[in-house]
Amino acid sequence: MFLAGDWKLGTFCGQRTANRGQRRSGLRAATITSRAMNPSPAVSLTRVSKVFDSRAGRVHALADIDLEVGSGEFVSLIGPSGCGKSTLLRLIGDLLEPSAGSIRNFNDIGTAMLQDAVWVNADWLAEPGNEDIATRFLQASFRGWIFCRDNFDECVQIVLDNGPTLGASHQAWQLNEINKLIWPSPNGIGVMDGAAWAQTVTVATGQGVIQSIPPAGTYRNDLAEAALAGLQQDGLDTTGAGYAPREITLNPGGD
Repeated sequence: MFLAGDWKLGTFCGQRTANRGQRRSGLRAATITSRAMNPSPAVSLTRVSKVFDSRAGRVHALADIDLEVGSGEFVSLIGPSGCGKSTLLRLIGDLLEPSAGSIRNFNDIGTAMLQDAVWVNADWLAEPGNEDIATRFLQASFRGWIFCRDNFDECVQIVLDNGPTLGASHQAWQLNEINKLIWPSPNGIGVMDGAAWAQTVTVATGQGVIQSIPPAGTYRNDLAEAALAGLQQDGLDTTGAGYAPREITLNPGGD
């Protein structure tokens, strides 16, 4: 992500100190603001801290972070591996609970924008055979998320078998939170929500991120719908209407 406008970072990533057997690392006392900040930011963090318990002691991943991001702004978090960038993003995405401080969410404020998408060059898509390639790519992606909805424990184990830094409860928590973002999908997984698209365009044009409303055809659902039709022929549930999230206990250190 990149920041549009001026910015300042009070304390940079990467400080590591030892104090009374406790291990500290990561973003500390950082303030990130923009001179062109909205009166009502899209996301706001106030004195947010995150502490993990590990076998080696307490890890202070974040300490007293203040962050405001205006609607339509793009922010870059820069620092070495292990300094707390991913932890901060997971807190903002509600994949982790802060140890201290408060977070306001895009959706609560009403300025949420679409973030993730599959992009493709229209010229490439127009070449013979490439629509079929794109449809099969989407179908494979959707099949994977359907599998992890219906085979939760097996998907967590796949990650654990590949040596993640954090353990079983963290991986289960993370998959559970991601599943809640996907399911249920009343229109079918991967099909663009017209209302969410319209809100994204309104926010983006209103804040000057883009200068005009994108033309018709900027997004298309026909390839996703074709992918879903193939999955439905295989007997797969592509909407997850009966989906219910699990109750996950996040253990100290993610174990």
